[in-house]
Amino acid sequence: MTDGLKDCRQRPVFIHSLLDDIPLSMEAFRVYCHLARRANECSQAWPSYRSMGEKCFRGSYPDSKADSLRRKAINAVKELISWNLLSVESRSAGNGSQTSNLYCLTDDAVWHKSPSSPSPNARKSRAYQPRHQGRGVVMGEHHPGD
Repeated sequence: MTDGLKDCRQRPVFIHSLLDDIPLSMEAFRVYCHLARRANECSQAWPSYRSMGEKCFRGSYPDSKADSLRRKAINAVKELISWNLLSVESRSAGNGSQTSNLYCLTDDAVWHKSPSSPSPNARKSRAYQPRHQGRGVVMGEHHPGD
């Protein structure tokens, strides 16, 4: 017997809780989503760092130089690698010059519980430190309407 309820929401994106629980920086999360969107049926994608920087960060940093956005993409990829969310294979042309990287999204079974190396972009958990040393803070009991 069914209760007659139907989920009719249209969701273009599904974020699995395993991915959502990893404390990725905003930049790394954005690059991961971009690579997931671009990936083929084998979970592989091959955009350039420059195109990742433009697609992922230009909207947030409209006045930034292209090289700065490229650097953000490189750092985001390094962070994803440190969590084993991604593997990267450097590819070369017949003459030995690099063409593009091949990015492979890994299965969640091999994701790390903590990063293999710290990322400068990763969120850090810190103990709460009040900004105001007693100024502007209500101390003691406070009841709404007082």
